Amino acid sequence: MQGNDVSGHRNVLNTFATHLCQKYEHIVIDQTCVTRLQRVIPLTCPTKYAEVLEQPLTIEELSSALRSGAKHKTPGIDGFSLEFYIANWDNIKQDLLELMNQMFLHKKITPQQKHGLIVCLSKFNGDRTPNGYRPISLLTTEYKLLARMMARRLRHILKDHLHTRQFFGVPGRSILEAASLVRDAIAYSETSGSPLCVLTLEFQHVFDRISHHHLYQILHRYGISEWFIERLHALYENATASVQINGTLAGPIPIQNAVRQGCPLGMILYVLCLHPLLRTLEDNLPGIRLGRSTRSPPVVATADDVTVLVTQPGDFAIIHEAVRCYEKVTGAKLNSKKPKALPIGGGRSQQLNLELSLTTKLRSWGSNMEPPLQNR
Repeated sequence: MQGNDVSGHRNVLNTFATHLCQKYEHIVIDQTCVTRLQRVIPLTCPTKYAEVLEQPLTIEELSSALRSGAKHKTPGIDGFSLEFYIANWDNIKQDLLELMNQMFLHKKITPQQKHGLIVCLSKFNGDRTPNGYRPISLLTTEYKLLARMMARRLRHILKDHLHTRQFFGVPGRSILEAASLVRDAIAYSETSGSPLCVLTLEFQHVFDRISHHHLYQILHRYGISEWFIERLHALYENATASVQINGTLAGPIPIQNAVRQGCPLGMILYVLCLHPLLRTLEDNLPGIRLGRSTRSPPVVATADDVTVLVTQPGDFAIIHEAVRCYEKVTGAKLNSKKPKALPIGGGRSQQLNLELSLTTKLRSWGSNMEPPLQNR
């Protein structure tokens, strides 16, 4: 882990276990920055969504959660797959619904139900350390069914609070729209001569760097009731995992931060945590004006890929301060302290006084972005 090669099955297993223990340990956050980020989210009445969030789970919700789950997936530590519940649905549906409501309404979730099995998949980026592997949590089907139903109830909050700048995990939005927004801004800058720099910010291990303390606090701002937050807390409190390498287990590992990769709630909770950063940038950056009345949003995001449209030198200080605050609140870290920047409009972009790692091409959301040939 410190630059030394490790050999032998047991040594490799212990190395990954130690790494994951450190990755998921408690994150100390800056409460001042927590307050600053919370204030950018308009405070919503905590009873606004209570009728949607706090009702007992229904047989229709449970049936839908079963049907929408990915098939032929490796089960969690208990060995029960989704197919088992589907095959026995007629016989167990009422008992299963009662179990789900005991877990949801009364927070009766056992340590085994919250225990995950972590498998580490190579990112194929040449990094042979544990950081070069993505930890995926194999969770019990009961846990995932409950998490999936809770996630669906939270979608109402996403529609109300997350605007056009967020394209990850929001129903009805596509990353193709995000790419189109950036391409329109680039085309306008080229034709109008307006200074523009397309700046990409990418965070490390996004799902694994979320402070639970910040998560519970920020959820209040969205109007999520204390009752529902307590149910989320019950899913995460004292959660553990074992790491599996070549069929051998090590652990248990306490999960004291992060939203689990493999959990149906993970995407929505991450998006709600990222939103205050995006809103801070949206509120303080001018963006680029497309004609007399239309303004392109200055920031668009998909998961860990945040693209910012910089139009004046002062924007960089605003971005730096916002990212620094977000890091102190969540424990997140940028992949690089020198984000990639694509200047548009040839010499005109020098008006921005760029002091960044420049590039002639960016790859975002599966497509390349670059200025026309005559301006490269």
